[in-house]
Amino acid sequence: MGTKPQVDTEENKTEHGKITLSLAQNSTQQLYVEITDNRAGIAKHVVEKIFVPFFTTKQQGSGIGLSLSRQIMINHGGDLVYITRPQCACFRCIFG
Repeated sequence: MGTKPQVDTEENKTEHGKITLSLAQNSTQQLYVEITDNRAGIAKHVVEKIFVPFFTTKQQGSGIGLSLSRQIMINHGGDLVYITRPQCACFRCIFG
């Protein structure tokens, strides 16, 4: 969305954007889905605000997507959390 695809060439070796979905179960037997990309992740000062309604880092953003998604998960007995990982962004949808 709004980013140009990267092309591998001999002069410019770049990695293509990739999103990975994984399904697992935690120690309390809750199923969860993790959505992970292979980019730089989210800055620590931004992570503290990403679920705050109307917070956005985009000029044209509304800041409602993550807060609404988390509220939907909570209202259905689950949760949506950001998992800090080196060199990627990871969100976990936990199902109650």
